Amino acid sequence: MRKVARTPIGNSLSKRAASPPHQNLYKGQYNGFLPATTAYKMGRRLPDKVVHRIRIRLKASKEAPAIAKAVGVGKKTIYKLRLNLNIWGEPYAPATVILGRPRALLPYQELVGNTIYNVNSQ
Repeated sequence: MRKVARTPIGNSLSKRAASPPHQNLYKGQYNGFLPATTAYKMGRRLPDKVVHRIRIRLKASKEAPAIAKAVGVGKKTIYKLRLNLNIWGEPYAPATVILGRPRALLPYQELVGNTIYNVNSQ
């Protein structure tokens, strides 16, 4: 039977604790900044009841930290919702991504085609 050299548990834990907090960097590359490849989960929308409570407090001109504490969300969330309400009139910005296949003809190209067709048909 072959003997395997084992390291004590304490040594392996201390080595892990000394490694940089971002595992996707090579050894010695951690410089205190987050790397560009770190992926974060996108935040989800708050329930309608919570958004309603926030809107009521914003209309009453309450401060963001007080609203955050009362509702149980972050201050940054309150600031973002307030900014969106000022810009869009809604707590969340509307979708700006265009879905579907691009148009084959632009609107002015359709007008030119229709006028040519109308002239030739008369």
